[in-house]
Amino acid sequence: MTIHLQAVPTRLQSRVGSVNLIGVNGGLVVGSLIEGALAQHFGIAAPFWFAFVGSAVFVVLIWRDLRHIAHTDKHDVPQVPTQHSPSRKRVSVTTKKLSNLPVR
Repeated sequence: MTIHLQAVPTRLQSRVGSVNLIGVNGGLVVGSLIEGALAQHFGIAAPFWFAFVGSAVFVVLIWRDLRHIAHTDKHDVPQVPTQHSPSRKRVSVTTKKLSNLPVR
């Protein structure tokens, strides 16, 4: 189960998902502009170093909170009820033969 599904109430998951998608796509656009400027001024390796250092700083900043966000015990996870009926019948579907259909 993802952090998104654990932390967000069911009724708000579509809204949070759409905001997340907008943030990811917007980040790609803004990141491309920044990386292009970095590569133009400092060389082709600069965007990679910028991304590496930025990711490392981000992980250091959120490291404490990761334990609380991502950790759940099995008894904390809501169980989805299943609706299996033991007397489920198979339904066969019949189709018409193509030779019985009218020709246009």
